[in-house]
Formats: sequence, C-alpha cells, structure tokens
Amino acid sequence: MMKTFKSILTLLLVFAFMSFCMLGYARTVASDDTGTLGADQWSTTVDGDLLPNSNDYDIGSASYYPAKIYLGATYKESWDDVGVLQFTPGDFTTVNDGSPILASTTQPVRQIDNNMASMVWVDGNTEKATVTFRIPNDYVADGAFRVLADQSVNSGTHAKIDYETYLSTAGSQADSTAQGDIPVALTAYNGSPELVALAAATEGASFAAGSIVTLNIWRDDVSAGTGDLEVYYVEFYYSKSQ
Repeated sequence: MMKTFKSILTLLLVFAFMSFCMLGYARTVASDDTGTLGADQWSTTVDGDLLPNSNDYDIGSASYYPAKIYLGATYKESWDDVGVLQFTPGDFTTVNDGSPILASTTQPVRQIDNNMASMVWVDGNTEKATVTFRIPNDYVADGAFRVLADQSVNSGTHAKIDYETYLSTAGSQADSTAQGDIPVALTAYNGSPELVALAAATEGASFAAGSIVTLNIWRDDVSAGTGDLEVYYVEFYYSKSQ
C-alpha cells in the first residue's frame, strides 16, 4: 500500500513539475483578457508586464493612438525622427547665369547682417537664387522648407519671400516647369531674424526619397514693402525613417 502511494505521489510531483516548466517556458500569466482586448490576445504577467500573445497586434491605429507614451521620466509623442538639410548663402547661385552670390553689384548680394552671412535683395530686385539637392533615402513624408530671414526696415509693410520648386528623378527627363507657391511675408522687423515656413503645397505631395529638387527663392516685388530682404539660410526638413 505504502509503495503504491509513493508511486502515485511521485507521478503527481513529476506531472506538477512538468506543468510548471511548460507554463514558465511560455510565460507566467496572472490573467488573460477575454473581453475588451479580444480572446486571449493580450496577457498580464505576475511582474505587471503587458504582453501580446503573438507579434500580430498593434496599440492604436492611424486615427486613434496614445497622446504620449512615458518611459521613465521621459516620453515620446511621435516615433518619426525629423531630418534636416541646411543650405547657407554659399550654397546658392543665381538663376540668371549660375554665378556664385558674392559681395558685388549683382543682385542678390552676399554680405554680413546681424553677424551672419546673408543673401540680400533690395527693393525692386527679383533675381532668383537657386540650390539643387537630392532628397535623402531615409525620407518618409512631410517635406517642406524653412528660411531664417530678416528685413532692413523697422515699420511699414513687411517684405515677402517668393519661391518655386522643380522636381526631377535621376535618369529621367528633367522637370522643366516650376511649381510656384504663395509668397510668405515676414512678421518681425530689422534686427530680429525669424524662421519662416515655406510649405511646398504644390509639389510636396510628390516628394520622395531620391528625388532631385531645385529650389528658387527671391524677394517678392508685388508687395508694397520697401525693405531689403535678408536670407541667412534655408533648410529642407522632413519626417524620416528610423
């Protein structure tokens, strides 16, 4: 009798040990959600971890998602990084003949304003400055431009930045039709450089990794403003992959 009891006890202990190992190998589950989160699609562990039961489930969607995800004392509001390409006055040439923008009588001129190198257009000058670049391979979406700019007057109508883009693809016929957008007015006056956003509303939707972009900028002369336009740098910014 005692021998039989020991055998049964041994079998029970072996079964219990094997069951424990199998549960521990998968994960120690404190509870399974079978309602709001679906039929056993998510589990919580005894350590408080929230785990999907496969790698097929998302948190949120393109329309509904957490505003912030906290990781210790820090948090993220977006998983996209921002890429930036920056162009200084030395990167630009004139559209007229492709010559560098220098401190000469040719407009626009290159000079120092507010202790920074700048391209300067005086009232009445509409010569275009141009730069060409390739959109990086990590480009995802939302390509647009920002310009650090100033004007030479302290009152009156603000100067405006006019701009246009050409969009081409390497190995294909070059774009021969510029896509213009609405000129953007500065809001600050002399001595207060500001970052002005230039949305590529017309062509931006077609931006893609590897695209060749030519940007032309100039002083809009339709505005009644009479101050010089001073541009310190232009940047192309975009959402990039990680």
